[in-house]
Amino acid sequence: MIANLQKLDGLKYGARAFVGVSLSLIFKITYLMKSLRLFLLCVLFIPFMLSAQNATIKVAVLGSSTAAGSGTVNTANAWVNQYRQYLKTLNASNDVVNLAVGGYTTYQVMASDYTAPVGRPSPDAEHNITKALSHNPDVIIINLPTNDAAGNYTVAEQLANYRAIQAKAAARNIPVYVATTQPRYFSVEQRKNLMDTRDSIKLYFGTKAIDFWTDIANEDGTIQAQYDSGDGVHLNDAAHTVLKNRVVDADILKYSRIESTHDTIDIDFGSSLSTGTWNNLNTAMQDTVLNLINTQNQSTGISIWIHDAFTGVNINGTTTPDAGLKVPSSASSDSFFGSVAAHSGVSEPTGGFTVSGLNRNNKYSFTFFASRTGVSDNRETAYKVTGETEETVALDAANNVANTVTVKDMKPSANGTIIISVGPGANNTNASKYYFIGFMRVVVEKQQVVYDPDGTINIDFGSKPSGGTWNNFTTPTGGQIISDLVNTEGNNTGISLWVHDSFTGINEVGTTAPDASLGIESNGSSDSFFGSVGVHSGVSEPTGGVTLGGLKQESYYTLSFFASRDQATDNRETKYTVTGSKTESVSLDAANNTKNMVSVFNMQPAADGTIKVDVAPGDKNNNSLKYYYLGIMRIVYDHNSSNGIEENIADKVQFSVFPNPVTDKATFSYTISEAARVSISIYDICGGIIHTIQDNNALPGINNVTWDITRANAQRLSPGIYLGKVTITSPGSVSSQTVKIQVK
Repeated sequence: MIANLQKLDGLKYGARAFVGVSLSLIFKITYLMKSLRLFLLCVLFIPFMLSAQNATIKVAVLGSSTAAGSGTVNTANAWVNQYRQYLKTLNASNDVVNLAVGGYTTYQVMASDYTAPVGRPSPDAEHNITKALSHNPDVIIINLPTNDAAGNYTVAEQLANYRAIQAKAAARNIPVYVATTQPRYFSVEQRKNLMDTRDSIKLYFGTKAIDFWTDIANEDGTIQAQYDSGDGVHLNDAAHTVLKNRVVDADILKYSRIESTHDTIDIDFGSSLSTGTWNNLNTAMQDTVLNLINTQNQSTGISIWIHDAFTGVNINGTTTPDAGLKVPSSASSDSFFGSVAAHSGVSEPTGGFTVSGLNRNNKYSFTFFASRTGVSDNRETAYKVTGETEETVALDAANNVANTVTVKDMKPSANGTIIISVGPGANNTNASKYYFIGFMRVVVEKQQVVYDPDGTINIDFGSKPSGGTWNNFTTPTGGQIISDLVNTEGNNTGISLWVHDSFTGINEVGTTAPDASLGIESNGSSDSFFGSVGVHSGVSEPTGGVTLGGLKQESYYTLSFFASRDQATDNRETKYTVTGSKTESVSLDAANNTKNMVSVFNMQPAADGTIKVDVAPGDKNNNSLKYYYLGIMRIVYDHNSSNGIEENIADKVQFSVFPNPVTDKATFSYTISEAARVSISIYDICGGIIHTIQDNNALPGINNVTWDITRANAQRLSPGIYLGKVTITSPGSVSSQTVKIQVK
């Protein structure tokens, strides 16, 4: 399970690496330095404490008996209550909302819209993640120590529940911290479950895992005598103080949700990996990070990849960077490099990388640093930054320890990308023209976002990023959130996407030659998320699912799906069940698919503004493990709004097309109650316009328009599914409606 998680969470692709430090060692050092604790707190944390006093923090806790205070003689000593008092010493207005209930498992704290499997408890709407989010907290802590193991729930299902809860919070930009399991007098198998879950939580949540095990547990997974309340299950007052200190040491306030107008992203180029919230590119010829994290340890949805290879890695940078840079030596001591002249037989006159998934409304500043020690010539490096405009800055890397250069306030190009090209500067005197890039700091200045009310959204599920205005979703097991999908015009939509039901992994054996009519590039068609009913590499995921959020209830959404699994000799039919205001399913055989897509038309969202897509094997799937796939999702949407005035088209117009299906000619009929400008256009299922058959003023009453099922160039349409859209423009409002048309 742990090995599988490492692959699925990006280590497989070299996108990110995490270097852990032994928590037990930290606690031993802390004990030895006990006499220095007060001094260190005063010197190191007073600035932070002062800033915390100026902001009110609310923490929500989900959990079971430990978080509820069981085991303590005095409930004021429960770790949650102690932590609440600690927060109030920073600011009297700070608070902790404790939703913990004794006996609860990960299932009871799942979201209210979750349906538990047979034999598992249902969510408690008053004590679950939905309730926690209703309190609008700045951070959430989950403390569920042993009850899942008591119920013999597998490690995989516990972790899946944690990921689903995290995804719900991430959609609101609220970080989640998860306490590890705790020791308990259990059977050998159940104690192993506790230890395996402990390790999985540490691996998956990284810096957001809080250690509630070390120094409290014996080696066999039972409670140390000095921390046992007497029942072998719950911890006593002394142990609760340890837990409170662990939460304080986790420094969760540093990463609590901040509604800021600025964001910072740090990227280290080189083989010596930087830890914490640094992003690492470590392969100079070709490397990718598909979802950069910011200094708040939050996913940004921004990707970076090398499009122009560098030669290799320079390891002779400074190990003593100036303190003002606020960078570790791991970031300053190495760098990517290239040269005009051949180095070990390789010449790379320039190197470069692309930053994508950028908000076209925002401004981005790029700061560059590089260092090459022990040299006597000039190693000036030029950094050309190209977005909506272009700017070049230069830095001499020779023996550099403190200097940086910055390009400020760059806006992305129309497709949401900024390209950085690196090469020797004009003052570079080195014979081979060596150039370098060690680290890059990106500061995002967020601007007010204007959402596009209608358009088409393309989403690629898999490890290979599609370019242009595609949205790339890369994490099949959950945790990734795209909070603002862009449409094919590169505009913001305000629509978010997350995994609510884990897939198994990524299939990379899809077609590399998709039919041109799909409008999909090979990176999009050749990989996909997959799952299976049978066990694959120790994991069974009978269903997977994604959720679209931030949708308008009065709007209509058409969702189309594509998936491909090459070299398959059986049927890999996949069923896509779309649930909004209603539920509708369509199926597609992914086996050797190159051109087929399936669509659900005119779906309106549920009352909470979401549409769910659940993916599973179809009825005709005859594969022995029942593999299913999700490669591409295309959304055609229409918000029916203008200038903030929402219109119900039923009040304005009655619109229909007949006959339908159509073989020769179709008649569009509409009735309007007042004079208005009327436009009727035909689109393919990809959202591409085919023909505008009316665009003029119309009088009140019944109006009919005939269409001979041709394109604008008079070429007859091929059989298939198309969309007819009528748009009514009158003073103060714009309304529209879309209907599905089948051409035979």
